Amino acid sequence: ANVISSDEIDAIRAEATDAYAIVQRLRPQYFRVRGMVEADPARRNEYHGPKVVVDGTPRGDLDALKQVSAAAVKEIRYLSASEATTAYGTGYDGGAIVVVTR
Repeated sequence: ANVISSDEIDAIRAEATDAYAIVQRLRPQYFRVRGMVEADPARRNEYHGPKVVVDGTPRGDLDALKQVSAAAVKEIRYLSASEATTAYGTGYDGGAIVVVTR
């Protein structure tokens, strides 16, 4: 369930305009904010959801998915916080949504 395959994407491509819509339709659980609520009041308003990585390049928060056309998407994968930190460094407390384009 941590991978949205190209076959799954192809099956709904006509209904989805961007990568955000693909995830929303097929794996909405990827959008959940995971982990502990920030105890430090100065950091409570920081974004704690998954960050987006497109073709190996960190792109920011979930809005970055709206910049990737559904036609360009080959695969989408969710990485846990520990997997994302190992792959991309610190700052991935909410994990990562990794998009691979065609």
